[in-house]
Amino acid sequence: MTHISVLFILTAFKFVLSHGSCGIKTSIKCKIRSGPKQDRQCEGNIMNDDSSCRKVPVTFTFEVCIVNPSLRKVRFDRNGTQLKLRGKVVDNFNKSRLVKSVKCRSKIKNATINTCEQKANASFRVKRKTSRKTSCTSYSFFTITPISTCPCFNTERMGKAVKGILNDSKYLNKEFSCKKSDNDSMSLLYGNPYHWIRDQYSVRIDQCGDSDMRFNINPNQATECLRLLEGGCESIRNVLDSPDTEKCPCFNVHNLVEAVKKIRLITLPPESDICSISDDITTINLPAIETQGIEQTKRYAAHIEEQSGTCMTGDEVTKITSDEASYCLSLMEDACNELKY
Repeated sequence: MTHISVLFILTAFKFVLSHGSCGIKTSIKCKIRSGPKQDRQCEGNIMNDDSSCRKVPVTFTFEVCIVNPSLRKVRFDRNGTQLKLRGKVVDNFNKSRLVKSVKCRSKIKNATINTCEQKANASFRVKRKTSRKTSCTSYSFFTITPISTCPCFNTERMGKAVKGILNDSKYLNKEFSCKKSDNDSMSLLYGNPYHWIRDQYSVRIDQCGDSDMRFNINPNQATECLRLLEGGCESIRNVLDSPDTEKCPCFNVHNLVEAVKKIRLITLPPESDICSISDDITTINLPAIETQGIEQTKRYAAHIEEQSGTCMTGDEVTKITSDEASYCLSLMEDACNELKY
């Protein structure tokens, strides 16, 4: 009979094949040998969090124990019992008989883990002779992968940016955003649609960006930054491309941003009220404005009734649903509020 258990802990992977009729159990443990995290488990404590690669001193402990109370001794198959670290055999493991009074035997191996390496593997196979012709095996496998972080942004900050873009409080620059280049660089360029305060998350192979700040990064950090950016961009695409996403059939926030930008370039009369807004906000009208040699702005309008509504770009009127009209009005209200200041 064979017992198999699999355990995932953060970035550590452990596989154990043991117990059952074999009566023995193998295990591999890893602890940090020195530094600020001395004596802590390797799992979750080896961080790839700066632009340089560091070597973290660790100790691997390979152990085999008798777990069957009726088993008095263990005879090792010398050729079938083997310890490995990064694919290389660890020598000097005592393969003499293990007796019940001792119960366990271990081998300690000091090593270093480079924070930039993809993973560090260790394995321990113990083959026990059960008779002259038969044997059984206990096997353990252990993998440590340094945890990579992106110094420019994290999941929470990316989520806030995506939320702002999707509810139109942030302007997404589609020309420069969410386009992955051949060298795995990508940007998410966004900002306040009316005040032109620009924010940007970006990554390339050796650098990431948060607005105007730049940080040098290592390849593993670049991979994590790219993963976060790809996830954010995928969320944006999934919502914006969905047929259920609120849209105004006549105009969008980008059209109104351009209109406000042009109107701000002209000198308006004192107390001028460019936007015509009904008291109950069922109608908003932004007329076409002559901008003194600059291209004339288009007229934008929206009106809502109980069961339907209309919107307008220039002289073209479109019949729309009440939900669409409500969304058009919300966009126009934001634009008109900007023109008050």
